Amino acid sequence: MIKLAIVGTNWISEKFAEAALESKKFIVSGVYSRALDTAKSFGQPLGATVFFDSLEALGASENIDAVYIASPNSFHCQQAIQLMRAGKHVICENRWHPT
Repeated sequence: MIKLAIVGTNWISEKFAEAALESKKFIVSGVYSRALDTAKSFGQPLGATVFFDSLEALGASENIDAVYIASPNSFHCQQAIQLMRAGKHVICENRWHPT
């Protein structure tokens, strides 16, 4: 099982988590949000047990193998690079829409 953390507590994060859990290949171990209360209220129904308001702490966590990033697009690059440098596998959401 891949221990997954989610960055971003929006509807797309919830849909991704549901699909990941259905696959039986992932467990949602953690959630990052700027506010710990938000991370907990989003993550507890998904089975998460660790919550972060620091990307440094998430990157250092032994409880996380991979991270799904669904934060605002302007944060994707910085967060992905930071977490990859910390040794995490990264799945990054892209909300690009053609005009």
